[in-house]
Amino acid sequence: MTREQRRLAETMRSTTLEFAALARSREEFGGGMQWLKVKKFEYLTRYRRDPLTGEQKAASIGRRSPETEGIYERFIKERAELDRQIAALRRDNRRADQNGAGAAAHPRPGGSRRCGARHRHVRTDRPRHHHR
Repeated sequence: MTREQRRLAETMRSTTLEFAALARSREEFGGGMQWLKVKKFEYLTRYRRDPLTGEQKAASIGRRSPETEGIYERFIKERAELDRQIAALRRDNRRADQNGAGAAAHPRPGGSRRCGARHRHVRTDRPRHHHR
């Protein structure tokens, strides 16, 4: 492996680890929060999908107060920041792949260019690659 290939492989490895950590953090922000009005009061509720049944579940966090407003604001702000970090990491990965990092780190039979599809590449006798 050349020095450049080693560097690219290390970059891909560290990016994958960083993305996995961000994805795990993002799971904490699955679903969402909303204010629900019940009679004359508003309550902050947290909702998310049950992983087993797929049903949406909701739980009340409490009646509207400075504390629940702070909880809501932190939730929205931190989730948006994680989404921004994940989007930036994806952009960086796409940029690196377009510049050949993916091709150098993960050579493919029949050429090093990526076609963009998520499938296995196979070598054929034809000039272009074909997929099974």
